[in-house]
Amino acid sequence: CNVYFLSKKLGVKIDMSRSVMRPLAAAAGMGMGAYITYAAAEVMFRTNAVSVIIAIFAGFLLYLFFMTLINGFSPDDLRMFRRNKLN
Repeated sequence: CNVYFLSKKLGVKIDMSRSVMRPLAAAAGMGMGAYITYAAAEVMFRTNAVSVIIAIFAGFLLYLFFMTLINGFSPDDLRMFRRNKLN
């Protein structure tokens, strides 16, 4: 796997929990929440375009929520977000 060869070549230990498992868990929660949001919006608005836009926005917020909930963002990630916010 590429992760194995990268870590071996660079001599860096890659934390699979933080790098893969936590984002995967947040993505699963986001997917379920976006699907439920889409289904509810489809019933309420009866139009696909509006339902998709609402589901995408809800998915974005849910991913941020789940990543924050399971401590998926490292302090370095948060510093990078704050530093690049003004650019």
